[in-house]
Amino acid sequence: SCTGKHRQSWNRKRVQQQLEDWLDSFHLVRDGQGVGTVQEQYYERASGKYLKRETSTSRKTVGKLSGSVLQGLAWQWRGDHSIDGFLYGRLDRMGRFTGSDITFLYPDLLTGLQGEFINGDLVEAREVKVIGERCKANMKQLLFQKVEKPKILWKRETLLNRFGQFGRAFDPHERKAVYVQESSILSAGEGLFARRNFKDEQLVSYFGGVKSFRNEFWARNRTEAETREDFTHLIGIAEDVETGEE
Repeated sequence: SCTGKHRQSWNRKRVQQQLEDWLDSFHLVRDGQGVGTVQEQYYERASGKYLKRETSTSRKTVGKLSGSVLQGLAWQWRGDHSIDGFLYGRLDRMGRFTGSDITFLYPDLLTGLQGEFINGDLVEAREVKVIGERCKANMKQLLFQKVEKPKILWKRETLLNRFGQFGRAFDPHERKAVYVQESSILSAGEGLFARRNFKDEQLVSYFGGVKSFRNEFWARNRTEAETREDFTHLIGIAEDVETGEE
């Protein structure tokens, strides 16, 4: 929990566990028909109390309610599960995650992308890591440290032949989770390997890549060996834009 109006000193020990425990204190509840709803809690400054209500939205948001709009520092789940990550930062006057100091937090709660977002969508950001946490005014605050190497300005992929937030690059979380090297399977080319052990339901990596089209692989002048090599890098055949075939 994170109650009370007093500001705590920064905690730099077991940061991940402290944040996980706090986020787990917000629960999904069920109505009489078994339909999933989200129990939201807002802190009302005037009364000094938490207000609760239920909504069908899957994006839980924790913040302070000013009139009918969330204001100030807030957290938001990016989907139905923690594996989807979180947004963290100060909301604009419309209650949106829009600004130049918004952070997307990966599910490990220690890795993030901080920079410019518009209504929760990344424009450009740099990698940060969480080095501390504390409670202040009933809200968990985070202490960040910028990551200098590699110094990459992350921008969302917008090309039509790519999918995932970063189609052709290891994002900061993925870089810490997996690596590529020669496969131990005969004639398989390169393989993807885990850098550490993972627990059930932990995120290994978000799925991204480059779409491949039929005409890129079924060329008449390709040898059987060349075609087989091509397919070692093929995840799936996307719809052919020109013919509409798959």
